[in-house]
Amino acid sequence: MRLTRTLLPWLAAACCAAGAAAVGPAQAQLQPLAAPQAGSRNDLSDPAKKDIAMQLVSSAENSSLDWRAQYRYIEDIGDGRGYTAGIVGFCSGTGDMLQLVETYNRRAPGNVLAKYLPALRRVDGSDSHEGLDPNFVSDWRRAAQDPAFRQSQDAVRDEVYFNPAVQQAKQDGLRALGQFIYYDALVMHGPGSDSVSFGGIRKKALRRAKPPSQGGDEVAYLNAFLDARVAAMKTEEAHSDTSRVDTAQRVFLRKGNLDLNTPLEWKVYGDSYRIAAVDGNPPPAPPPPTAPGLDDDGVQMLLPSATKGTSLRLGENDPNQTSRIYLEKKQKAYARDEGALRYWSTESYPLNYASGGTGWTMRLHFKASDEEQRYTWKTQKKGYLASPKDFRNQEFTVYLRVHQLLDAGRSQAQLKVRGGRHSGSDPDAASCVMMTLGPADSSRNARFAKELTHPDYDYVRLEPKFDAGLVDNTWVGLKLVSYADPSNRSRVINRLYLDRDPFDRATGKPNNRWRLFSEYVDVDGTDTGHFSKYAHWGGPLTTLRVDGWQRIDFALPSVREIVPPAP
Repeated sequence: MRLTRTLLPWLAAACCAAGAAAVGPAQAQLQPLAAPQAGSRNDLSDPAKKDIAMQLVSSAENSSLDWRAQYRYIEDIGDGRGYTAGIVGFCSGTGDMLQLVETYNRRAPGNVLAKYLPALRRVDGSDSHEGLDPNFVSDWRRAAQDPAFRQSQDAVRDEVYFNPAVQQAKQDGLRALGQFIYYDALVMHGPGSDSVSFGGIRKKALRRAKPPSQGGDEVAYLNAFLDARVAAMKTEEAHSDTSRVDTAQRVFLRKGNLDLNTPLEWKVYGDSYRIAAVDGNPPPAPPPPTAPGLDDDGVQMLLPSATKGTSLRLGENDPNQTSRIYLEKKQKAYARDEGALRYWSTESYPLNYASGGTGWTMRLHFKASDEEQRYTWKTQKKGYLASPKDFRNQEFTVYLRVHQLLDAGRSQAQLKVRGGRHSGSDPDAASCVMMTLGPADSSRNARFAKELTHPDYDYVRLEPKFDAGLVDNTWVGLKLVSYADPSNRSRVINRLYLDRDPFDRATGKPNNRWRLFSEYVDVDGTDTGHFSKYAHWGGPLTTLRVDGWQRIDFALPSVREIVPPAP
């Protein structure tokens, strides 16, 4: 996410100031906000190359190549900039969202967002939602269905970021790769001449190498620019992951792909991406998003997937061989068939509980990314514990069957979310909450729990909405939906759904008879015992935990980032 984003009509003047004296008067005559003229397929003014640039930026900003799906995106990611939305993350606190809505209102007067213009002017420069809630999120998504709004997003993106970056790169004699490198830097860092803005980064690069327009070597200059950019990124905690440079842009540069020709292969945040060879024409726009339906396992999705979010599904994979869905203590899982149903079976292992006592447990973990956890519930400020790819608003599903009760006093299944590692050396890293299904006649039947500091638990007993429980040798589907309340920033809604007859015996497919079993609204400031902080952040780990049973069968586990329902 951009850390420095001051929107100025004279943007390119700021971008060019750092090197104008060295480059000469011709560069000072640049008309900054005019669209670049259509050129050859060797620069970003070609429509196909521009589309490639949009996909590359989207892989880093949105963890997706589908940049067009971001027109409707909006959320407060907790970075101090208010709402972040749209194809380049326009922010209510940095001015570019205001500029966008003003542009939209000129194109389509009286549109659904026009009424928010006074509020957007008031909140500029802050993270406040005053005058925007409770309907701004749903109205933004309504506006995204309007071609005039999508065109407005394109126009402001081009005016503020794309056109100035491409023009400056052409003035410096850079081809398509260099133009993209400038554009990506401007999207993240914004204009300006300070050391962590685009102008300051370019100024530092010019002190080390000459661009082609001054007779310098293009590769040497771009390496100098990327060195300066990485140094700037590392001064800011939010930018400390430099993989969008190290395993993407430098990969293209080392291969000498200065024209940014496809196919392209790269990684960001450890995830791999590929753009196949294209024929010079941009790909067609994808169809508009549809209401949630079935996932690839045939499981009903209660809320739609977030286009930017992380999604993990075991599917046909082996949990013994997957790096991001795995059993704790390297427990072995065995494939089993029951008619048409394929599932996995594992044994619990003995445990000395950190909270005291002994027992038997099993943990199935979902790891959002390969990023190391950097924050805890006490230190996080950006809305995540490890990286922006952490599971935050999520729908976590698993089908479960337990066998042979070993410990009636601890018998339960817990779906744990928003958390991190559990360690005696760093107890605050746990940072998690959970919903529980236990035996019908126990205090653990329906409850919410917080374990922000390991191993301190706060339990809240809930009133089940129907009779159900964990039963020996009986399949049950569990689905936890956890999301920030769009109408109230200080609340998170946690709902546990059950399917007590989960599979069609003939086909092995899910029946999808989900019913709401229990609900807990986590409100900031509510004292639950040890804690009064509500869990609203994203965490690198989502976990199924089962205690008190000898053998556990599980099927079709998955977790995915979701779009919260409109207020």
